[in-house]
Amino acid sequence: DVIEGRRIPAGCRITGYEYVNAALGTSVTMTLKVGDTTIGTAIACATAGQAYVPVANVDITADSVFTVTVGGAAATGALTVRLIYEYVGTL
Repeated sequence: DVIEGRRIPAGCRITGYEYVNAALGTSVTMTLKVGDTTIGTAIACATAGQAYVPVANVDITADSVFTVTVGGAAATGALTVRLIYEYVGTL
């Protein structure tokens, strides 16, 4: 399942993400993308967890949608994902 989140405007810089998840089920993973750029791949969500994950700066040059793809198995439970970004302006 692909879950569309917030539209990130051009001129923003992604610096990380944080998540909190309930135990979503055996083999459940999530992959995070902004537009075509993957910022987190196959993050295990089988057991409950939380984390803050810094990423190498990703500069958004065109409006992009933040998506979470849940895969691996049917997910049950709650998942909260927050994208950490700042507005730096367009060049």
